[in-house]
Amino acid sequence: MFNDLRVTRDCESVEKTWERISQNRKNELTYDQSGDVIRYAGDIVDYMEIANLLKTYDSKTYYLNTLEEESIVKFCESNEWFSEYDTMISQKSGSMEGIKACVSGWFSYVNRDMQNTEFSTDILAYIASDEEELKQLKENTTNVETSGLAELVQRDDILEKRIFTYFDKFTTKDIGDIGENLVHGHECMRIKLGGREDLLHLIKQIPTQFAVGYDISSVELDERKRYIEVKTTVSSKPLHFNRIHLTKNEWNTASSTHDRYYVYHLMLSKNERKLFLLQDPVGLYKKDKINMIPSNGADITFDPKEVGRFEELLTWKN
Repeated sequence: MFNDLRVTRDCESVEKTWERISQNRKNELTYDQSGDVIRYAGDIVDYMEIANLLKTYDSKTYYLNTLEEESIVKFCESNEWFSEYDTMISQKSGSMEGIKACVSGWFSYVNRDMQNTEFSTDILAYIASDEEELKQLKENTTNVETSGLAELVQRDDILEKRIFTYFDKFTTKDIGDIGENLVHGHECMRIKLGGREDLLHLIKQIPTQFAVGYDISSVELDERKRYIEVKTTVSSKPLHFNRIHLTKNEWNTASSTHDRYYVYHLMLSKNERKLFLLQDPVGLYKKDKINMIPSNGADITFDPKEVGRFEELLTWKN
């Protein structure tokens, strides 16, 4: 559908498109899945998943995320349009020279400031397990001016409840998601306590699909970047904070960002939370202050009394 001009250009109805797909299935039609056509379609689907508009459980079958129905409808009804190709579109012909002439305008369009867009993903949609829970959360965040901050409070309350209730049933992904959410709240509170609430919008969780080598893009009080990789462990027993594994991508990112790179090692139990910060692991390794063994990335061991530091895990408070 994403590469069929009858759909994208001619605004063919959903019913007509589905009728053709259904008929193709009955006729056992084989689609061309080679080359750029299938790759472009796959890219579009992947981007829609990253935007939280679609959900997938096997990377093959995709479903509309009903929790984002409002955003999906806004996209469908949007009249935004990049007009610099209009001449070629109306003539149904063009040249490479004409396309190249539009490149600068196109990149300016797709990279424009989107801070005020109505399509920002609602963080509550990530937290809520179903539509009823999402509705309840939204009812508790009705203050327009502080809704973003209120959402942090609601999120921490839900995480607290889930940690206590489902402690023994967490999957690896559950643990990772909870750790990243808690650290995101910690960073927001750190910046607020530092008197720089104007920087809160710069603290963002990075979707795993981007594979940038860190989980959270944060900021210092002086507006310098802080890149945070979150490592979370759930245990009912005391843990030692002297061992961390970084993937190859994480190690490479740490190498290129130097002292801007932090590993936040978070230990969660029903009754306790501990947060350990290790700054610039590659720099520490080069100074022989930590040990590193290559193992599908890097296995790091160190003495927490010599490097790194413990910090109180902060929770957002208005």
